[in-house]
Amino acid sequence: MPCKCKQKAEDAAAATMSPEDNCMICAQKHFTQARRALKECGYEISEDTHDFVIGELGLAICHVQIDYPELAMKIREIRHFIQYWQYAEIENRWQDVCSEMNQIIRKELHIDLPGSGTIYVFSNVKYPADKKIPVQPGDILVFLNKSESAEYYRKDNCAKFAFHRSQDENYGTPVPGCINRYVFDRTKSGIGLKSDFISKLKKGYDWNYEIEKGKVKSMTTGYMVVKWLEDKYKRRKIVLVNFGYEVKNSTYRCPWHNWKFEAEQLKKFEHIYTAETEK
Repeated sequence: MPCKCKQKAEDAAAATMSPEDNCMICAQKHFTQARRALKECGYEISEDTHDFVIGELGLAICHVQIDYPELAMKIREIRHFIQYWQYAEIENRWQDVCSEMNQIIRKELHIDLPGSGTIYVFSNVKYPADKKIPVQPGDILVFLNKSESAEYYRKDNCAKFAFHRSQDENYGTPVPGCINRYVFDRTKSGIGLKSDFISKLKKGYDWNYEIEKGKVKSMTTGYMVVKWLEDKYKRRKIVLVNFGYEVKNSTYRCPWHNWKFEAEQLKKFEHIYTAETEK
């Protein structure tokens, strides 16, 4: 049964989340409701409340078990103690899980914490693992669309985001180990690039170019995300990995994007090429 979680989106109706959807905000909602139910009755609960608490914790586990399996295990341990009415064992565990959830949500909302780490933005071009970039714990890694390069950085201890343009099968598949977000707000999570920022970006975009009949002019995912990162993380250095028309299989080849305009706009950022380029 769907858990009927509701997330507010600025430009769309609230979307219904199901337990199979990974969402830390939904998980925190269920976890908080379970904890509040126990606190309000001083742990002197009825069978019905006992079942309610166990059910809420189960839903919280569903929302995090794919992206955050270790956190899911901690919640599972709390649920185990409650199932056997062992409330004295859980107080410190409540605090631990609450703290971890808050830390993850801060990252999901892209709050720029103190630090001087580099932001690496990877195009969706796949490249050899032996050309992996040496990243540091304070860095932020941003992968675009298919995010095929993310697999090489899965075990690196730094924040990772995967931005997808759409929710279809090719571009909307969640990337393990990354906080997955769509570019536009009209998604289940409601956490993406804000509509007012997109509108502002469109006004400064050069739409004077030809495209194939039947296609729709649009900005690339990379251009929108990079410009947003520049605006959001003013204290961070941004490095673009495998951006450029000269990269084989580059998204700049898409005929309905103004790649020449974007390439000129993104020229000011440092570029790293690890993928194969045109001779």
